[in-house]
Amino acid sequence: MKQSTYYYLLRRGVIGGGGGSKGLLDTYTGAAAAYSLRKLSSDYSGNAITVTTDGVDSQDIGFSGNDLDTAALESFAGSGDAYVSTWFDQSGNSRNFTQSTLANMPKIVSSGSTITQNSKPIVEFDGSTRYMDLAAQQTFTDEFFMTFAIRPTSNTNAFGSLLNGQGTAQNRVLIYENTNTSVRIAGTSYIQPDGWDIGTYTNYTIERGSTDDIKQYFYGTIHETDNDANDWPILFRLGGNKNLDAIQYLHAQVSEMIFWNTDESSNRVAIESNIRSFYSIGSSAPSQPQADINSFVSRVEADGGSVLGGSCLLTDVTFLTINP
Repeated sequence: MKQSTYYYLLRRGVIGGGGGSKGLLDTYTGAAAAYSLRKLSSDYSGNAITVTTDGVDSQDIGFSGNDLDTAALESFAGSGDAYVSTWFDQSGNSRNFTQSTLANMPKIVSSGSTITQNSKPIVEFDGSTRYMDLAAQQTFTDEFFMTFAIRPTSNTNAFGSLLNGQGTAQNRVLIYENTNTSVRIAGTSYIQPDGWDIGTYTNYTIERGSTDDIKQYFYGTIHETDNDANDWPILFRLGGNKNLDAIQYLHAQVSEMIFWNTDESSNRVAIESNIRSFYSIGSSAPSQPQADINSFVSRVEADGGSVLGGSCLLTDVTFLTINP
């Protein structure tokens, strides 16, 4: 191997050079905030999360290698449930998400087993009461880049709030308005239709480069581009809106969120590829729409109907939006 090639691979974290296994933030440095259930930087020496089973006891959960220490997590939870009271920021900026009320904490263990998707741990927001806040709001100025590994689990709530600024509804990200997103900056909403498939693990990215173009990507594919130069005080509440309106709680599972206040557009493909590879997220949405059968059953029963017992397989189901 030529010396110049070796140093290039070393710098990019492709090969080892001491200091432990390289993480995503070793290569793409300068994150404003970073939350994950894997270790993102070889320099990070803290924990991933703090959990509780009853709101009184607590246990810090770190890593086994670069993965969440699920053995320690499940040992602490026993046969019961465990909830996340702190989700630590791995960027080094101490912007930790916290929640002090048990009923409002997202879940990480259910009946003694770590909640997972594609065999990876994931934090569950139930669309009813679960949310977390920062101690101080983070505002994004000029260029920014934020990317998520997330699985929406229902669209029962018409507006599922992924992120919301402090004390106002003028800055937020609604991850589904049915299957849409609504990015709202300084009171102006930019709605992107049909980005989500309920129940499907998704890599979702929002970026703004030097031209102030707001771009949203799903599975690495760009949707429409908007333009907004306003500062965006968006990073404060995770999983709920400013007033904790019940119809705007997040109904989804989240495993990773990374934020930069810099233009990372040239690194987008590599960053997203790393995330999708680790979490086994496909490069595109399923070709066929997926019906949310639980929501369908609930709506039938709410209207006085019933779904008969027994086992069945539904195929080629069409939901009409007008009377036939």
